[in-house]
Amino acid sequence: MRIKEYQYKPDVLDLLFKKEECSDLTIKQIDTAFGKDENQYVYKGDIFLGIVVNAEKYYSGLEVKTNGLLTISLAPAIHKCAVIELPSVYDFQKSLNEIIKDSISDCILICERDCEQYEVEKYKWGAKKANAQVHQLFKFLYDGSVQCPTFLITR
Repeated sequence: MRIKEYQYKPDVLDLLFKKEECSDLTIKQIDTAFGKDENQYVYKGDIFLGIVVNAEKYYSGLEVKTNGLLTISLAPAIHKCAVIELPSVYDFQKSLNEIIKDSISDCILICERDCEQYEVEKYKWGAKKANAQVHQLFKFLYDGSVQCPTFLITR
């Protein structure tokens, strides 16, 4: 099932990674009635993941180095999109998990409940607290029964 907008979504949900480390990844522009849309849309297989962004300036306060990393504003943080339908939370979660697993070097996931309102907790992939934050994020996306977490996870 595909949707137009997620009911529960964070202000920021970005993924930074090396594109060449991920298989089955496509970046394309969409043709509309008005010509090509200016955004670059990222797909893992046929699942829409998000939109390529140039967000380097946003990460300076978090001390995130974006050199050579593809930066995507992920589907749940995108506000209503007339051009495409968003994937179900289940399909999105599955595709995101594949990218995280494929990324053997740099892979950064940033989630903010309310942009710049709370301290961003920093974790390393594989740590129990990092896993708990990701689990809480998906629980929030599925049904909103928990508060959206604010975190940054890196290798």
